Amino acid sequence: MALHPYNKEEIETLKVERKWLDAPSQKFGVISYTYDANPSGIYGDFFIQSRKIGIGKSALEETMDQWSYVANVKFLHTSNTTGFEGLTINQGEFSKASYGLFQPSSYGDISSGNLFVSNKFTANDYLKGGIGNTTAMHELGHVLGLNDVNYKYSKTIMWQGVLPGNSNPITPMIYDIKAVQDKYGAAIFNSTNTTYAINGSSVKDGVH
Repeated sequence: MALHPYNKEEIETLKVERKWLDAPSQKFGVISYTYDANPSGIYGDFFIQSRKIGIGKSALEETMDQWSYVANVKFLHTSNTTGFEGLTINQGEFSKASYGLFQPSSYGDISSGNLFVSNKFTANDYLKGGIGNTTAMHELGHVLGLNDVNYKYSKTIMWQGVLPGNSNPITPMIYDIKAVQDKYGAAIFNSTNTTYAINGSSVKDGVH
């Protein structure tokens, strides 16, 4: 995997010093998740009335695949919520304008937390490039240990903004790939490499 030249400072601001350490398997980069309608309350500056996710479920799982295509991370669904420690996914009705939120249960390496996406999203919002699709991918970036940043989508999905219509990114961007591969390694299932490039820099999505 090669990425050069690139802005090292921008890459470092994208990363935080934590990774997902899966509670059930005790492995880095394995994310056990479930859907649940129970949790509600105050998360940071938000009051969230939680409800079970509906139309966005398949789109959310597609965004999980997009992260797994480029890094050595794996999302494992479980329907058993008894004593569950992992990632719990819900729709949320936010008390202030917001599209999504990831609230980890602790700081340092992450082993559990709640991910919420807005219950206002429509089926069209979850189409590729839509605001719901991009929000899901962005929040999963937080699950994997990536920061919000203020430089735009030409480099990262972690920009704090959205574009109108279905004109948002449909995959992690080149800085996201570099940052998440630094944390977990490159994807290992591809028989051949796909190379992503921007301004003469390139990064591969897997090894073989």
